[in-house]
Amino acid sequence: MTAITDSLRILRHATAFSIEELGAIYSWHSWAFGWVLRVIAQIIFYTLIGVLVQDPELVQFLLIGNVTLIAAGTAMFAVSSTQWERYAGTLPLLVAAPSRMMWVFLGRSVHWFIDGLATSTIGLLVVSAIFDVPISLGEAMLVMPLLLLVIVTTYGLATFIGAIVLRFPDTRNLVLNLTTGVVAIVAGANVPVEFFAPPIQWFAQIFPVTHGIQAIRETIDGAGWAEIGPDVAACAVVGLIWITLAAVSFERFAESGRKDGSIEFGD
Repeated sequence: MTAITDSLRILRHATAFSIEELGAIYSWHSWAFGWVLRVIAQIIFYTLIGVLVQDPELVQFLLIGNVTLIAAGTAMFAVSSTQWERYAGTLPLLVAAPSRMMWVFLGRSVHWFIDGLATSTIGLLVVSAIFDVPISLGEAMLVMPLLLLVIVTTYGLATFIGAIVLRFPDTRNLVLNLTTGVVAIVAGANVPVEFFAPPIQWFAQIFPVTHGIQAIRETIDGAGWAEIGPDVAACAVVGLIWITLAAVSFERFAESGRKDGSIEFGD
């Protein structure tokens, strides 16, 4: 019981630190008039393809897909923020500490939850109004928990990649951009997953956002839980697998550092 209590305490402090860090990354005006406007512009850019071909269904398809990509993409920033411990010089202390370092890393980037949910929800409401897509406030409220699910499960993928990239910190942005680019292509945001060859369709299933996008589209279309449930469950299960792999990777990284002393201050 003591070990569980200590782990929860570490996770709580890491989460509190993360939320404080969000205030250091953005001021309210840089977030609202910088980041959020940039997000809205990105969603509008892709949604305009549907307007160009004069297909209202495609407009909604692209809108929902890219709103969900924003949620997932924000969670993917954890790949980079995981590396900040190394650059801050605190990584050797975390490795040397008697507790499991995975609790620190699973909590230290959760500020992206807040950012991702807020920006994707605002993007959905604003861009749907701009293009007159029939999404009511009630439907948006139903979508918000699904967007949060996408964020949390994608965070599992991001922290796993972050754990791997801890060994090669200079590659963090390259790996982040490659991963988000692949997700944007295969996850069904801009073209249906069924468009691709079967091997690519199977590959797309390893990304939580693939299942989340489908669940959100079904929700907007008025589907019941019987139709939405399998996609929600698949999203949650895939995310849990990634979080488990992330926890194992952090522990192996710590064990390796303790054995050979390869992690130095300022690395």
